[in-house]
Amino acid sequence: MKSSKIKTIAGRILFFIAVCFIFIMPILSLLRMSLTTDGGFGLQNYVDMLHEERTVKAVRNTLIISTASTVIAVAAGSFFVFLTAYTNVKRKKLLELLVLAPYIIPSYIITLSWSSPAAMSAAIVFIVFFVYSLVVLVKKKDEEDAKRPKAQLDQCSYI
Repeated sequence: MKSSKIKTIAGRILFFIAVCFIFIMPILSLLRMSLTTDGGFGLQNYVDMLHEERTVKAVRNTLIISTASTVIAVAAGSFFVFLTAYTNVKRKKLLELLVLAPYIIPSYIITLSWSSPAAMSAAIVFIVFFVYSLVVLVKKKDEEDAKRPKAQLDQCSYI
């Protein structure tokens, strides 16, 4: 009885260490690298980044898009709530289902991918390919940006 309890505790500790290694260590490494400057540790990298026009433009674009999408989502949601709650439209149940579809479909696709080993391995292959391609594209873009004069760089020109 005691040995099974020890194995359970040891398994939990190993799982916690694995989770820390896989998820937390890369974040800590990124934080350490962002705080490292030529003269040691400091916040100069953040100061430089916040003074770049690209950063200001990216923040502005993000705020515009998020505000616009929030306004559109609230307006559409309010319209559909009013339509389903206070009117007698035909096919009300279908309308309710269509409104809930964005919440249902992602979990259904994940369920399908886990239901068969072939689908799961295809999902893993896709994820590996996507992450690898993303790294290659980012590296390629960084190399292209290094060759361009600073005046030609902006946040929206290239993917």
